[in-house]
Amino acid sequence: FNQAIHKLFKYMKPLFEGIVELDKHKIFHNDINDRNIIYKNKQFYMIDFGLASKYSNISGIKKRMKFIFETDKIYESYPWDYTLYSSTFNQKYKTLLKQEYNDYKQNFIMRDEGDEINDIYLCMGIHNIHDLLLSLMNDFIHNKYKPTCKDIISKMDVYSLGILLPTMIYRYGLIHGKTVNEIQKLCSHKELNEIFDLLHQMTQLKSTERITPSEAYKIYQDI
Repeated sequence: FNQAIHKLFKYMKPLFEGIVELDKHKIFHNDINDRNIIYKNKQFYMIDFGLASKYSNISGIKKRMKFIFETDKIYESYPWDYTLYSSTFNQKYKTLLKQEYNDYKQNFIMRDEGDEINDIYLCMGIHNIHDLLLSLMNDFIHNKYKPTCKDIISKMDVYSLGILLPTMIYRYGLIHGKTVNEIQKLCSHKELNEIFDLLHQMTQLKSTERITPSEAYKIYQDI
């Protein structure tokens, strides 16, 4: 298992190079996930730039944020703050977020497919994702966390790439009959510590605490 993860991680080099190059040109892919990655010559490459956008396209980006917030879904490749940022648009969305916060706090009712992202974080060894998410939502509601749109979109691809490998491990683990706890135990092996330390830095819930594309690539090269 450890050898397989290190091999997959090695294949990801063009993806790390890709988000750095995109960032240099103030562009983000906006949809890095296992459906938009191809494997060729022992390397992974990102495809399907249909949702790619310039950082400066604020109106278009906010329209996408609004759509995701209103559909009450969570996509594994979209960071939570990208979705919840919509609550800063107007009082209507803040009211919806307050209701979502109460539902999640009292009944653990998550957005559609939220259970999967919860399990993916568990596989990464993060057991308090529920508390972290409540804290993030509370900070949005009370204006304690006020990132700019640029803060979020410039770290978007970093998050999406950081969650990619854990998502693949989780899904294929289930296919092969592994439980979440069994997958988490495999991922916690000391030989994988450096890899998962990097992925943790790339998938911080708050974009302001997330590393940049260049920082992620530098750490990747050192592993």
